[in-house]
Amino acid sequence: MTPPGRLHIASAAAALLAGGAVSLANVAHAQVGPGGMPGEQQPGGPQQPTPPEDDGEEVAEEAPEEAEEPTLPTTPVLPPPDEETKEFEIIELDGYLRGRGDWFRQLDLGFRDDPDIGGAPFPNQLGCELEGEVEDAPCGNSLTSANMRLRLEPVINLHERASVHARIDVLDNYVLGSTPDTFFGDGSIRNDRPLDAFTGGQAPPEGGQNDRFDSIRVKQAWGEVSTPLGLVKFGRQPEHWGTGMFLNSGGFDPIHGVYDYDADFATTFDRVMFSTRLPGTELRAAAAMDWAATQPTSGQTGAIGARYDGQPWNLDNSDDVQQWSFVLSRLDSPDTFQEHLDEGRLGLNYGLYFMYRSQDWDQTGYELGETPPPDSFAPRDARLWMPNVWGRIGYGDMELELEAMTVLGRIGSIADLDVDGDTVAESVDVRRFGGVGRFTYRLLDDDMELRAETGVASGDRFQNDPRGRVNIRNRRFPVSPGDTTIRDFMFHENYNVDLILFRELLGTVTNATYVKPTMWWQLFDELDVEGSAIASFANRRSATPGESNFWGLELNGRANYRGDGFVAGLAYGVLFPGNALDFPDDEAEFGENAGSANIAQTIQAHLVLHF
Repeated sequence: MTPPGRLHIASAAAALLAGGAVSLANVAHAQVGPGGMPGEQQPGGPQQPTPPEDDGEEVAEEAPEEAEEPTLPTTPVLPPPDEETKEFEIIELDGYLRGRGDWFRQLDLGFRDDPDIGGAPFPNQLGCELEGEVEDAPCGNSLTSANMRLRLEPVINLHERASVHARIDVLDNYVLGSTPDTFFGDGSIRNDRPLDAFTGGQAPPEGGQNDRFDSIRVKQAWGEVSTPLGLVKFGRQPEHWGTGMFLNSGGFDPIHGVYDYDADFATTFDRVMFSTRLPGTELRAAAAMDWAATQPTSGQTGAIGARYDGQPWNLDNSDDVQQWSFVLSRLDSPDTFQEHLDEGRLGLNYGLYFMYRSQDWDQTGYELGETPPPDSFAPRDARLWMPNVWGRIGYGDMELELEAMTVLGRIGSIADLDVDGDTVAESVDVRRFGGVGRFTYRLLDDDMELRAETGVASGDRFQNDPRGRVNIRNRRFPVSPGDTTIRDFMFHENYNVDLILFRELLGTVTNATYVKPTMWWQLFDELDVEGSAIASFANRRSATPGESNFWGLELNGRANYRGDGFVAGLAYGVLFPGNALDFPDDEAEFGENAGSANIAQTIQAHLVLHF
């Protein structure tokens, strides 16, 4: 009998080749394009980075139809025989070293983070728990922190048409000073250094010993092979689409040609994808089979017994989440799109990205190393359809970009769940919607940009528990007992609109409509500044602590220095919270925590060396 996993791959290969499926060839390209911090440049418009090195993608896009075969987008195109030959690099190494510092002032908005009285939008200092118990308790309203990351993105070119890629993070968002050689997670102490005051320096982070994670985290690894029919990509790979509102690589943006050095998250799929150009057109198409969720495996549950190596396997297929993705697009390389504008021609890119996801049964909980109990196996009967349309048009000094997406479907059974002991509806419908619109006008020989951006993400009724903890990590599911529709749309967490409200308090754009004007100015070759104002409104007032529609007004300013692979920046943000973030005088819900939200501020600095 053929193993189920191989049947999946065989059927996928047949569908990909026989169905004429197709794609955006390098949607998740991993090459680093030197430039500013897209976290610096809010998604309201492209930054002004040094253009990324030519990786052959533009040449592949512009090649005449009589070209012999497509080449890997991530591999340099070989020149004609009569030209000077470029040395072929077997191993390429890209990446960056990043250091960041944060100062947060009153991000809790003046509320106590006690769940019994509604919680707070951001945790209080730990010392605040001693108030009333210890004289002069160390409770302040400011927090400072610093962290670092070394990202390595190697490419191994087997030959001109095949390559292997990876993303490896070292000391990933490691908080400086957090692993002194006096600290052990099990509470034990060193007799020669019983106090942190006697520390001899930092010890390497070790998962389960003095940190949640190890010093090195391999996040992605995939291969790309160019065949006469098209491009094949397989493995754990990043994905980026359109504005990055929903699918965001957390690194290189192949559509705008910039690299996000400020990213903390990434869209990563375990997938096999085939893409090709449709004959006689400028369209590319793709189809992919994605392993969205496979749970649990023999290696996770201990079913593998005393075997510590070898090949683990999926214990059951019926509880897996299956996903199929399809793309149809017309997409130029970033350089080609800009050339069209510089030459007075119309730049036009667009595409449709469609995902279908299904799950029949679900594992509702199991412990690592333990076999799941039978009562954790529950019917789910979930079906989701996720169409996404994107377009980008530019002419002269103007550019307009739009992206819209909806998530439609049904979760056929959620009867095994409950909300505070109350029985929930038997099933729920899914009706989510989100969109972004961005307009950019360039002037002063492209040294200044005026940008306008608006975004919308649908919201639901009562989303968080407790209500004052507005971050998506505290979201309730289902929203409330008897709720039969899920409506809350969430942007990708890397889509940073501001510095405080969406990024730190809510966790992302959700249940919101915002308007954001921005001015960017290149003062000198190495120095640019930016200022923006973000007015944000709640779409469902019942899903806010204050049951109001105004989230607040935030002002952000930044300055960036760039030169010779070095980036340094400083940003300031202040949030004037609206009534939606107030805690009403409700004795049952907020008690003594009731009151108006206070102003929050932040200062953020970064240093980057990219290579």
